Amino acid sequence: MNLLEQRAYRCLKYLEPYYDLTAPDVVLPAWVLAAGIEEGEYLVGVYIPVPDEPTEAIIVGSRGLHIERDSAWIFLAYGRLDSIRIPEEFSGEGKFRMNRLTVTMTDGRVIEIPIRKHHWKFSDVPGIARFLIDVRDDVRDGKISIE
Repeated sequence: MNLLEQRAYRCLKYLEPYYDLTAPDVVLPAWVLAAGIEEGEYLVGVYIPVPDEPTEAIIVGSRGLHIERDSAWIFLAYGRLDSIRIPEEFSGEGKFRMNRLTVTMTDGRVIEIPIRKHHWKFSDVPGIARFLIDVRDDVRDGKISIE
């Protein structure tokens, strides 16, 4: 297991809709293969918030994330991640809730990633944010090569 796979395993394994795709006997849904995975890239895992559908799915690839948005796939290369923020919203019930990540790319693009899934009362946002921050830092430090 390489460092990227270790990061995914440690940060994402507790998220109920996350599936590890590095196992040899995994059966992939057909829509995962339609996500525009490039030659030479392999799949690490997939986060499926809506069962059996690609709606708001996040595919963790060896070179970056593939995010479903409005029936199209957006690619976020790990080497181009600049900042990852967790905006909090006041729910009106006296609590803040986390329901998305804001990712800024090195070219200035800002991408909102909706993450509405919660496990019990805990949001899945911190686990996904931790994974992205760790991988971004590992790529910057030369610990992970994404070529």
